[in-house]
Amino acid sequence: MRTKHIMFNFLLIILLMSESNCNRSVHCNERDAMKNCEFYGAVVEKFKDSENHNFNSLIVFDSGTKLKIKLYFINEKSGFYNSVSSGDTLVKIKDSISIKNISTQKTFNLKYDCKE
Repeated sequence: MRTKHIMFNFLLIILLMSESNCNRSVHCNERDAMKNCEFYGAVVEKFKDSENHNFNSLIVFDSGTKLKIKLYFINEKSGFYNSVSSGDTLVKIKDSISIKNISTQKTFNLKYDCKE
């Protein structure tokens, strides 16, 4: 369980920090990392991660995998993070940048300053 959590965070950090293409922005890396994840579960915790630059963070307990997933919202601009509360149930489908909050029946299309 902990291994998947650590690997996701490691992958996200690598994606955010890597600049293999000078024209590719960090915003695109964050968007791509979010597109790759999938979950259906409850928000266990919402916080600013003091150990990681005070990034806006959520921990979601995925009911399918029974794992906790840590999500960072660094450059995302839709207002999704501010609208979510602990206890909300979220659905995120792989290859999409939309997240549905089942608790409020609102769907957010995540927005990044990515020109690709």
